[in-house]
Amino acid sequence: YLPVHIRMAEILTAENRPDAAAQKYQVVAATYKARGEVGRSIRLLNRVLNLNPLDVTARTELIELLKSQGQMTDAISHVAELGRTYYELADLDGAREQYARALELAQKSGDRIWSVKILHELGDIDVQRLAWRDALKVYEQVKTLAPGDERARIALIDLYFRIDNQRSGVAELDEQLKHLITHRQFSNATILLEELANSYPGHGAIIARLARVYQDQGRKADAINRYEGLIELQIQSGAQAQARETIQAVLALSPEDPAPF
Repeated sequence: YLPVHIRMAEILTAENRPDAAAQKYQVVAATYKARGEVGRSIRLLNRVLNLNPLDVTARTELIELLKSQGQMTDAISHVAELGRTYYELADLDGAREQYARALELAQKSGDRIWSVKILHELGDIDVQRLAWRDALKVYEQVKTLAPGDERARIALIDLYFRIDNQRSGVAELDEQLKHLITHRQFSNATILLEELANSYPGHGAIIARLARVYQDQGRKADAINRYEGLIELQIQSGAQAQARETIQAVLALSPEDPAPF
């Protein structure tokens, strides 16, 4: 009599014996499944996962049942949660495999919100695996699905500079700066440039834009300081003409001691 077994599982849960309760629920869920009562089986497997979220076997079984019932949103959620489980177990390859499955389900069902969310998880894993180019492909997909996704745009900027693709990196950076300034998010633009300048101190394009932002904000001393660093980079790289232009920009700010320039 299955309701009695369910009641026993509830008592075991109340007695703080989650493993025994979960096992009891799983046996009853399997019985309901064999009888064709899939809905009840799904509810019991959810109870199992409430007791032990890391139970991969129970979650895998639940995913298949949800898919068989056409409950795709719930199935996607559980596949993504399975990816999170592998991630917490420090199995990045296993986590990526599950997130890829979740993404496939989301794309087939046309769920853009879940697709974007899962792509972010995949991108994060690829960054941790130092797979820069794989991460680039992932965040390009996010940009296509959600053009206003700031997290993806910043990730793209960082990744392009990591692989030393300055042209694409600068193009993405300028696009993001334009967006931030258009929406009067000047503080965010400054923070973005400062973080990039700290991460990539040898990239003149970043330094030039940061100096200009400081200049536009009236932060004269900070602007001159950044311009000085830019001049050194330009001279070292043999860009004499650009160095002269930067010196003119500094002199236009009327530095207190113009002699070094």
